[in-house]
Amino acid sequence: MTALGQALARELLAVLRDDPELRAELRGLLTADGGERREPQRDWYSLAEAADYLRVSPRTVERLVATGQLPTSTVGRRRLAHRRDLAALAAAGRDTLPVAASRRGRTV
Repeated sequence: MTALGQALARELLAVLRDDPELRAELRGLLTADGGERREPQRDWYSLAEAADYLRVSPRTVERLVATGQLPTSTVGRRRLAHRRDLAALAAAGRDTLPVAASRRGRTV
């Protein structure tokens, strides 16, 4: 950071330290929900990104695609899932997600 940038940063911090209302307003403008940064929503997700979205393993997403529970579109060599399908699957809850079986035949 340049000397000018450091000086501006120090001045901004001093102003924000003295004005809590301005600090809260600035925080709200810089973040989507006033405290937690959120990634902008996109319409299409790769299968790896879909796994992150659903908080399951990539293999689970592959199984959902193979069984037809998660529709996808192919663009070139990439398979993409639409956000509305991911949201619907997530809203349906655990009942729709496959349950892993242990090696002894019991469910986990």
